[in-house]
Amino acid sequence: MKGWNTTAWIKSSIIALPVGFNILVPPSIVEFSIIPLLRPFVIGLVLVWFSAYLTHRFFGFKIESPDWNDNPIYLNRPLRFFQFLSYYNIFMGASILIGSMVAFSALNNYGLSFICWGLGIRFGISLSLRIRNLS
Repeated sequence: MKGWNTTAWIKSSIIALPVGFNILVPPSIVEFSIIPLLRPFVIGLVLVWFSAYLTHRFFGFKIESPDWNDNPIYLNRPLRFFQFLSYYNIFMGASILIGSMVAFSALNNYGLSFICWGLGIRFGISLSLRIRNLS
């Protein structure tokens, strides 16, 4: 947090507000199942890799490792936006799980799908960077 600029603080605030709300007022329990959690993970992974490939190939945008201080609105480096989106989804899912565990003493499939979506996006970023380094 020492090297954060204004953009990093704004992004943290955007994430913190709904996270606090979900911890205090979690959504109702949805039946728990493992198989549907693979869909958001795979979709997030493929979506990030495919969009990074297309924007680099057709528009010439740079595929660079994102930093937390980068502005996600400037789409000339598309991985910035996906990094913010992944952290948002991971923290939203974690807050839903924490709120559900406190209020209902049970796991919530909705929160787990948020986490899987965010992890799929993170792995998509890693895959995009590795493929960029190979070429």
